Amino acid sequence: MKAAVGIDIGYGQSKLAHATQEGIRSQIFPSGAGPIGLFPRYPNGDVDICGGIKVTVNNEPWVACVDQTMIQDYVRDNSACFPRTAEWTALFHALLLRAGHERISTLVVGLPVSEAFAPAGTHWLQSRIEGTHLVANGVRITVERAVVVPQPAGTFASFLGNQARARGVRISAHDLLAVVDIGHYSFDWVLMRGASIRHVASNSSYYAGRAVATEAARQVEKSVGRSVSWERIDAARRTGQKTLQLGNKTVSIEPFIVGAVNTVVRNAISAFRSSLGEEARDLNAVILAGGGAVDSEAAFRAAFPTVDVHVVDDPVSSNALGFLHLAREIALRAA
Repeated sequence: MKAAVGIDIGYGQSKLAHATQEGIRSQIFPSGAGPIGLFPRYPNGDVDICGGIKVTVNNEPWVACVDQTMIQDYVRDNSACFPRTAEWTALFHALLLRAGHERISTLVVGLPVSEAFAPAGTHWLQSRIEGTHLVANGVRITVERAVVVPQPAGTFASFLGNQARARGVRISAHDLLAVVDIGHYSFDWVLMRGASIRHVASNSSYYAGRAVATEAARQVEKSVGRSVSWERIDAARRTGQKTLQLGNKTVSIEPFIVGAVNTVVRNAISAFRSSLGEEARDLNAVILAGGGAVDSEAAFRAAFPTVDVHVVDDPVSSNALGFLHLAREIALRAA
């Protein structure tokens, strides 16, 4: 079979899924990217790329897949314009490099639900991905076909394709499922019956990872009297840090993160329930994915006590793995 790849470029982390000789491989990278001139220097003047991947963007040297806090004079894009930015291109080029194929027959990538169903559609991103890309100095990679889907569709594909049967979960074509992806930038859901998305009740909200970090930073300043950026809170949360050194004071941030999660998830579920409307009465199951899935499970079970709630295996990579599943099916049908 020709090379197929699934890519999930998030605002906090970027995920890659592809096949190797040893089997399916998924990888997770931080979503920082910037021109090489913004990276710190060693005392001898050499550039410290902070463990990132050197790429080319518009014929200029960039470094991608690093923690955002390592880049100097850097403001991360947190808007719907992100997939149109040079940062997104740098991350895309880095993941193409890591996939290790000179030519990719089918690549599947996702967008937040509200953007995937926006009037502008997804053709602009598809046309941007298809073609030959100068991804690094002297390295060109060709993508023959790109397919753009709402992000939770990846989790739906990976859950039904691999996990449901292993868990003994039976899902019929008549069941109504909500697939929820709780990421950094957005909290996305698609309502599924069979293989079809009920798009009127599917949507996005911004009660997601950044909102948690922002609320935690606000609570720290209010309680401790020390200002801290949401970016530092976000980086600490992703790396499992329990404390931060704020000036000359060591602050335990875990209680503030727990409080922020509770506040943000409550608001997210309210937006989710409102979007479902009358469809909520017929809901059979909720499938949770994304970096916030585990933190949100208890709240979803409490909010929907008569509905089965499942947290997918490997929730951070589940969209990318599902995108790979879809890409391989598409490539197989086209063969």
